[in-house]
Amino acid sequence: MEKTFKYEKEDWQKFQSYLETDLCRSKKMWHESVWFNLISWFVIAIVFFTFFQSKSEFSWATAGIVSFFFVSIYAQLVLTGIKFKKLCAPSEKGSFIGEHRFRFNESSIQSEGLGYTATHDWSVVKRVAKTNDAIYLFLDNAVAYIFPLSQIEDSGQFYEYINTKINVAASSN
Repeated sequence: MEKTFKYEKEDWQKFQSYLETDLCRSKKMWHESVWFNLISWFVIAIVFFTFFQSKSEFSWATAGIVSFFFVSIYAQLVLTGIKFKKLCAPSEKGSFIGEHRFRFNESSIQSEGLGYTATHDWSVVKRVAKTNDAIYLFLDNAVAYIFPLSQIEDSGQFYEYINTKINVAASSN
């Protein structure tokens, strides 16, 4: 089977959005646990109520300045994240945007595009994900072949074909 896809920058953006939510959902950090959050909020509440129970006066000006400081730090972190995301976006003159040809055979996936040719055995495919926009063939945690559904005539049949190839490769290993 042979397929040709023409990638746009939007295809990469949809993949990045999927990847961000998928990786965040699958990899929980220690500070994201329910117990850590419960204890943290409990400590914050005790400190807050202890402060308001004291006889000292509350200064709204000081609270505003301190709040502004923390909101500024948060805004800088968000803007830095947006900057890094834009820096990782594919270039208009790079090898991602444009036409890519894929040949699927019994043993491998062969891809070809501007300045590259690659062959991957079916056994290196870690998982398949199907969204409303595309089918992703993950070769690693964050590396995947992208097959936009808008460019596939029968996406159900294509998805079944890929799953069959992956299952056959997995059973032979």
